[in-house]
Amino acid sequence: MQARDEDLRSHRFFDAATFPQLALHGERGEYAGGLRGGVDVDLTIRNVTHRTPLAIDVRGMTLDGQDRAKAALTATTAINRSDFGLTTELREESGGSGGPDVHVTADIVVFLRQ
Repeated sequence: MQARDEDLRSHRFFDAATFPQLALHGERGEYAGGLRGGVDVDLTIRNVTHRTPLAIDVRGMTLDGQDRAKAALTATTAINRSDFGLTTELREESGGSGGPDVHVTADIVVFLRQ
């Protein structure tokens, strides 16, 4: 796994030395009913930004030790590597369908404003 991670950080993929951060910015979400929602975000990878929809599932809510409300969320989306300039020879492995070829899942904890 270490060799894979180093390869992903290299110039062949994310070029982390040149582009040390990915950015995600969204402002308002939409409630879809139950414990589901969504938000359109600006996702920036390698200084390329695309509007990306995130599906949001609320896994739970609680108060922390300082009585701050927080929520556990799972965000999911699918993107095309090529939209962000990530074209290193993996297109063949993903079938070259032209559709999304990376599925992203992130577990997030957010503190809610009081």
